[in-house]
Amino acid sequence: MEKEPEKADVSVSRRTRNKMRTREAILNAARECFGQGGVAGTTMDQIANEADVARATLFNYFPSKGDIVAVLVEELDEVFYRKIEALRKKPLTTAQRLDRLMRTTGKEMEESPPYIRTIVGASELGWNENVGAARFGRLIVEFQKMLEDGLATGEVRDDIDIRVLAEIVTSCLVGIVHNWRLDETYPLAKRMTEAGYFLAQTIVKPGQS
Repeated sequence: MEKEPEKADVSVSRRTRNKMRTREAILNAARECFGQGGVAGTTMDQIANEADVARATLFNYFPSKGDIVAVLVEELDEVFYRKIEALRKKPLTTAQRLDRLMRTTGKEMEESPPYIRTIVGASELGWNENVGAARFGRLIVEFQKMLEDGLATGEVRDDIDIRVLAEIVTSCLVGIVHNWRLDETYPLAKRMTEAGYFLAQTIVKPGQS
């Protein structure tokens, strides 16, 4: 007699899905609250109420407000890193990739929901020990990968250390975003477009742009 196939343990996957939904509800609530009142002006109780979860449940998922901020910052970072990776795969010159990255990022951030500006500010102030210098180190590394692609094809200048070029690009991006974070009237898209053009001309060998 053939053995009946074992039934899948659907209860485990259901619990997992429920946990994922609860976690996302909390993050969505935090985005809404941070966008309205900022990080400092938002309490964990407000986030719990907005997410429609018990206070104990909230603290079970995120022990502190800083932990929520860290996740939201990481999400923003990963979106940007994926954008760099996608551009590296496109049949473009390094100058074109860098120019497009800066232009599209500026436009998207300028049109982003209010919580984005708040999270950028919170990340600069270091609400969580996981949010800090390591982020900028990773950003330099990701830019360096893009520049190394151009170095390998002979597009990017080789008279300046590639790490230094990556630091220059990173500092330019971070500085412009910082100015936007402080001034709601700051023309982010325009500045990023101009910076993208300048950096694209700066990193390449003469005659390669």
